[in-house]
Amino acid sequence: MRILSTFLLGLMLTVSGLPAVAAEATTKEATPANPGFLADYDRLDKAGRPRKRYLVYMAPEAEGRAVHAILLLPATIAPPGAVFEDVTTEHMAALSARLDSRLRAGFSKHARIASDASGADVRLELAITQVGVEEKGRGLIDLVPLRLVTGSIRNVAQGKEMQAFLTIESRVLDAATGAVLRERLDHMAGEEIGRSGDPGTKLTLESLLPAADAWVEQLVKATAPELE
Repeated sequence: MRILSTFLLGLMLTVSGLPAVAAEATTKEATPANPGFLADYDRLDKAGRPRKRYLVYMAPEAEGRAVHAILLLPATIAPPGAVFEDVTTEHMAALSARLDSRLRAGFSKHARIASDASGADVRLELAITQVGVEEKGRGLIDLVPLRLVTGSIRNVAQGKEMQAFLTIESRVLDAATGAVLRERLDHMAGEEIGRSGDPGTKLTLESLLPAADAWVEQLVKATAPELE
């Protein structure tokens, strides 16, 4: 189903009472004038199995394109300068480093890692756009495709079983021309962290790493040796 701007507005009203939340960034939220990391969120379509849903745009004729050499750009945070309330800057740095190292290891089994654009077929860019907690078993990607629910772990309704989550936006570009071949938004569940309202319930780096590793595995399979 094509995601329309009017549909997104309706989603904001629908999900405003949900207990699932994302760690709130101190920078302003994405708006039509500041759409975030990807070029066009309106053209993303739902894909994947129900419990592993993601949003994706594939340029015409890009599917099936061979990827023999790939330039990997370091993971970033979007919007630039965002600080997530429940996550330390040190943990964000460690999370970015984990993504970078796992991507390099994963892609090296299927393609050559290029040192610059001249030696690559495509380049991969990615950004962490949400880090937070949500009610166990709830897939926000089905309801909230673009940072529409924000808050903090301390604001979650009492007694809910909670799990960490990570949202990553990525794009694959033609290395020579910079043309967009694929844009993708993934919302990945991490480990359970306890029940809301419990003082011992905390968002930790360890609870986020399984989400990061699962994302890397899925993205490598969808990118090399050919785009899908």
